[in-house]
Amino acid sequence: MPHILTRRRFLVRAATTAGAVAIGFPSPAVAGEAAQWGDLKGQFVYDGKPPERKKLKVDKDVACCGKFDIRDESLMVGRDGGLANVFVYLRTRRVAVCPELEKKAAKEVLLDNRDCIFKPHCMKIWVGKQEYHIVNSDPIAQSVAFSPLGDAPANIVLAAAPGENVEARW
Repeated sequence: MPHILTRRRFLVRAATTAGAVAIGFPSPAVAGEAAQWGDLKGQFVYDGKPPERKKLKVDKDVACCGKFDIRDESLMVGRDGGLANVFVYLRTRRVAVCPELEKKAAKEVLLDNRDCIFKPHCMKIWVGKQEYHIVNSDPIAQSVAFSPLGDAPANIVLAAAPGENVEARW
């Protein structure tokens, strides 16, 4: 049985585990705009032996998707115990963003359906700043449904590749 932490226990453990969460704020003596910004660095670590990722049952498009070893991606634990696909975000909409971070943001983010799974499994999109580019690289049609925070949900059907209508932009 996996070791599951409640939110309170997780926060206490994260705050007390060496190197788990480190928050750096510039010194008040730092002049200029950079003094307003800080860095949040950390790693979320699974406590205990992670469960084996279960093989998913492929019962649609078996001729194409049945040849891939498709596994559950809801809990991805690395060799060092670090968790993949973990996001920390602000719930507040109107938050100032460091201008350097805004300049470095890519113009688009890509989601590709390849080998019957979506890659990457999780992604971040800056609503209103980045374009969401969705591609179907598989020879079967795919439905892409998403409900982003701060934007309208959508369900887009992409045709089989190669061909027309194998990509969409949001």
